[in-house]
Amino acid sequence: AGSENLIDANENGGVTIYHDASAKIQTASTGAVVTGILTATSFEGSGENLTNLPASGDANDITACLFI
Repeated sequence: AGSENLIDANENGGVTIYHDASAKIQTASTGAVVTGILTATSFEGSGENLTNLPASGDANDITACLFI
């Protein structure tokens, strides 16, 4: 990889995964942060704790309207 970071893993700490030297996934004690678009083939759960969702979308979007 030369001088470009691919994965940065810290003992007793976070992990950061890079794409083309840009941090895309970072873990934290409370969960993970994804920078960019996250695509899933399915979702399981109530979604009651999801935040910052648009009011509506198409059948392929996980949106607030699907949990009302």
